[in-house]
Formats: sequence, structure tokens, C-alpha cells
Amino acid sequence: MAESIVTFPNIGSSQSSFSFSFDYIAATDIDAFVEGVSVFANNASTGTAVGGNTYTIAFSSGGSKTLTFSPAVPQGSTVRIERNTALTTKAVDFSDGAVLTEVALDSAIDQLFFATQESNDKTNESVKVTADGKFDALSKVIKNVATPVATNDAVT
Repeated sequence: MAESIVTFPNIGSSQSSFSFSFDYIAATDIDAFVEGVSVFANNASTGTAVGGNTYTIAFSSGGSKTLTFSPAVPQGSTVRIERNTALTTKAVDFSDGAVLTEVALDSAIDQLFFATQESNDKTNESVKVTADGKFDALSKVIKNVATPVATNDAVT
């Protein structure tokens, strides 16, 4: 089970609200995609059109785990919400002689824990080599295959 990703495949009717269950450190860590196209990043709508719609997306309230889309995402669309914890800086920088608080320890550990979950989720979605030495694409389409050079290269 994914710990940092939720996908709503082929939604049954148009829908405006999508909830996720995973925690996050900052709202900027949450990204959303419609039909594989980024529509929400860094706590802001991307302004990218998907299927004729340009979505305005926001959290339903501060600190919530629900994103609200306007206009509603049409029936049959796939929506994906994922957490991408910021890893360019440490959440906490401890110093000698400083008071060690629960909040500081939790923040540091949460950043590491979330990053590990995200790494595991992305790895589990990736093409893997199986026990028989063959790649398993997990029933997903492989795109952007280069022009073959040798006769046994993958081709489009």
C-alpha cells in the first residue's frame, strides 16, 4: 500500500473534492495531477490546461487533507495526489547546548520518515527486474523509447 500517494482512477462522476490520508510537513509538499499533468504544486495551481480545463486548486482549509478543484474534474478522469517532502534543507538543525524538544525531534524524524515512504512508493511503482531476469513494467505503458541501435533493442 502506498504511504505517500493516492490515485483516483477513472472517477465515476465529476468530482470537486479529493481527500488523502497521509500526513505532510508543509502544504508545499503536496502535488496533484489530472490525467498525469501537474495541476497543483508548491501550494498553488499550475495554470496548466488539461482536457480544456484550467483548474484552480486549494486545500479545503488550512492543514486539511482535502484538495478542492474548480471546475470539478470530469467523469472518467484520473486524479493523483502525492507528497514530495522538501529535502534540499534539513527540517531542524541541532546545535550543541540547545534544548532538545519533542517538536524538534519529531520534525527531524518526520522529514526522514516521509522521505523514506516516498522513496519506497516511487520504487514500488518502477520497472523492476524479476527473479527470471526480465523487466516487469507492472502493466504500464512504456513511453519515450529511444530509436533502436541494435536488433535486440526495445522499439516503439
